[in-house]
Amino acid sequence: GDVYKRQEEYKVGGERNLYQVLATCGIGTFVAIIILIFWPMDNSMLYICRLCYVCHYCVVNGDTWASELGSIYGGTPRLITTMREVPPGTNGGVTLFGLLVSFLGGAFVTLWFHFVTGLVNGFPTFPSFFDAAFIGGVFGFLGSFVTPYCW
Repeated sequence: GDVYKRQEEYKVGGERNLYQVLATCGIGTFVAIIILIFWPMDNSMLYICRLCYVCHYCVVNGDTWASELGSIYGGTPRLITTMREVPPGTNGGVTLFGLLVSFLGGAFVTLWFHFVTGLVNGFPTFPSFFDAAFIGGVFGFLGSFVTPYCW
């Protein structure tokens, strides 16, 4: 309870506003619509669209895992700009555990996407599962820094 009351735009019931909905699903939905409109498309364009789609959800999932799991298990957060201790729920407050799970959140999305598309299209030689996990993890990690400032 007290953690969420520190947020300026806290609303009882956890309702999302239009900006939050667009930030979390707008880009991915836009890319999916582009694929549907221009299907079939050449492989290079399809690859770029898939990459944008997956990276978007790596960012979103990384931020979600960092904020949800980091606030529960992460200990006392520190402000990313000054490293000063701040109360849980403060925008810009991070914990080492939260940063780790943001990386894992992005890696999870990428691995899942890589696995499912591999079942459908055959597993590519590049990127490998480990390369894909690392790339997704980086985007998830970056997401924990970027998305709190998107709304």
